[in-house]
Order: sequence, then C-alpha cells, then structure tokens
Amino acid sequence: MSLRRKLDTDQLYTSTQVREKLGISPSTLTTLVEKGVIEKVTPVGYKNGYYTKASVDEYWKQQNLFMQTYSLKRENKLEIRKAVGEDQPSIFEMEKEVLGATIPLERRVELYKKNPDIDFVAVKDGRVIGHLSLFPLPRQVIQRLLEGKLRGWNVTADDLEIYKENKQYDLFVMAMAVQRNEHQAGRIYAGLLLREAQKTLFEMAWQKILVKAIYATSRTRDGIYLSERMGMDSLPELSDAHRKSFVLDLGKSEAHWAKEYRDYVATLNLPASLTEGILNSKARSEDRILGRM
Repeated sequence: MSLRRKLDTDQLYTSTQVREKLGISPSTLTTLVEKGVIEKVTPVGYKNGYYTKASVDEYWKQQNLFMQTYSLKRENKLEIRKAVGEDQPSIFEMEKEVLGATIPLERRVELYKKNPDIDFVAVKDGRVIGHLSLFPLPRQVIQRLLEGKLRGWNVTADDLEIYKENKQYDLFVMAMAVQRNEHQAGRIYAGLLLREAQKTLFEMAWQKILVKAIYATSRTRDGIYLSERMGMDSLPELSDAHRKSFVLDLGKSEAHWAKEYRDYVATLNLPASLTEGILNSKARSEDRILGRM
C-alpha cells in the first residue's frame, strides 16, 4: 500500500519554483536551508524535498526590503551612524511616540555629554527614524535593570560609565526603536543599527577598550526577535511572563557577533590581563548572571 499523499501545493514550492522566485542557484538554496532561513520538508512517500511557501515568501520580502534600503543608502537618503548632540531632541520625540515612556530629554542630553559613544541612529531624509542605545553601566545597575527593579528612564548620568583604555565594560541595551511608519523595513533598519554598533565595538577594542557582555530586556515581540537575532541567550531566572532578559557573553557565546569579536580582539595582541574572560575565559558558565559574580 502506497504511503504517497497528494501534495498541498498551496503551502509548498518545488526547488525550481524557489530558485526562479528568488533568482538563486541550487548551491545558494542549499546554504539557505542549512542556515535555517528557508524550511525544507520531505512529505511522506516522496523522495524529493519541497520548501514551505511561508519561509520562502518571507525571505523574498526581506530581500526586497534590503534592496530598497540599499538604494536609499546609495542615494544618500538613509544614513546609519553614531548619534551627535543635535540628534538628541529628535531621538526623544521618536522614542516618545514609539515607546511611550522614555528617558527625559534633559537627562538624555546629560548622558550624551558624559559619554558621546552610547547612541546610534538611522536618519532618513534628515529625520531620525531609528535609534539604538548601548550604555556602559556598573554591574549592580545592570542587575537591577535585569530584575525590573530599575527602569531605563530612571538611569542617570551618575550611573553611566566613561570609556577608558585598558578596561572591560558590560553594556546594557537601553533602547531599540524604529518609527512606526517605517515598520515594514523596521527590522532591517534595526539590523543596520546593530551592525554600526558592532563596528564601534571593534574600533573601541583597537583603542584597548573591551566589552565583556551585552545585556538586554524586552517586553515586545520585535525586541525579543532582535535579541535573538544578535544570538543573545535568555536568562530565565531573571525573566517573567511579561519581560524577557538576555545576555550576549562575548567571551563564551557561540553567536556570530561574539565569534567575530573574539577573532578581531585576538589580532590585536592585547595583554592577557585585559582580555581575561574574553579570549582566555576561566570563569564558570553560570557566571554570566551578574548576581553570581
């Protein structure tokens, strides 16, 4: 008795259909499957695999958005860069609209004046449409943020650390927001902001300023998605049903971000005392939780 069943062609693509839709080679399709970007299934009774339309169509949509974004950058209509002082009012207005509660403008200016390397912006047609904040903070402050005992808008300039040579820092993702009318391409803009922040971390490492770990919390689906996209690990013991806590330990994580960072730091021939815990970590894996350090 044959186990072969009629295919649900409304939900699946053949290999030929996928390659024609995306304009890719067989080897590229194989790579996308191996990376988990496109889902391949082999129905019972069939020898050849098929590809779910949901995963293929989502990839096609994201590629189109990427090309639109690339065109905007090429035409100088989109700029991804480190924020300057003049951006602070626009950042405040955008975040107030998107996030509701945010750091007051006067305090935001104070924070920027103390450490001008904390903000990254996406600027389109002269307007701030996206923002990422990475704050270097003492471990006890980050611990309170992870536990929900301290909210981001209560962090002051006294809490914020200044980057100095020959030191390691822990960072906290204080904000990640994209203007609502840019939601369709929001995740791409967020990804570009993350890449700009990564570039800055590399520049800091060259200046002997290292980052040990990056922490974050999120209550939103997009925030959780971006944390996972960075390869951050969840911290269940510091999470609840409404708020998730995350960490990217740059000394232990196998995420692409962390591996790239370690590989770069390794080329700099920095003192072992400075790279301790990043290149030559001896700490236990559970030490990533600040409360146990």
